Amino acid sequence: MLVNGMGALRELRRLMAGQLELEEIDPITGYGYTLTRVFAGQAIKHVRVVAWSTNIQSSHGVSVELRRELTKRVAAFARV
Repeated sequence: MLVNGMGALRELRRLMAGQLELEEIDPITGYGYTLTRVFAGQAIKHVRVVAWSTNIQSSHGVSVELRRELTKRVAAFARV
């Protein structure tokens, strides 16, 4: 499951209280005006979840480089 943005992540945490286990991993820095926090874990004990704090569809200043780095991170967790 991919979760795009902190608003979506907060809502997912609220809806899945007690069923979502996420750990914050290395943030993405150096690609624009803001830090992108990245989270990985699982929901309902078997659904892999990767989430990030920056809404990549609508955030002002989201660069192609940030999207590429995020793609690499998501791909790495998908293989685990």
